[in-house]
Amino acid sequence: MNTVHLVGELVSPVECRRDQITKRAWGKAIIAVPRGSKGAIDFVPVTLRDREAEMAARYLGDGSLVSVEGHIHSALRPGGNVGDVHTVPWLVWVIADRVAYLRLSRQAQSEGRA
Repeated sequence: MNTVHLVGELVSPVECRRDQITKRAWGKAIIAVPRGSKGAIDFVPVTLRDREAEMAARYLGDGSLVSVEGHIHSALRPGGNVGDVHTVPWLVWVIADRVAYLRLSRQAQSEGRA
């Protein structure tokens, strides 16, 4: 089963756009997720859809703490040649099914978005 549950802080505001053909809202965000007790942090790209994207763009800002439930999506993107080496980047991101707002950033609160 492909499910993931992450808790982390937004690195930047959610970028929300609307598809010109389907009119669906799509949002992109990056969350910083602590990796265990070693102090390392993973930066995870997250895609939000429809109402989740619209509400996150409206209410969340840098530093907002969120809980994301979703599934992992991956793809190969044909790359070019770097010198004599042929590269094929492997892209991995999370598609959010549900987002819970655990703590709003001070910036979002001061702008009256909360």
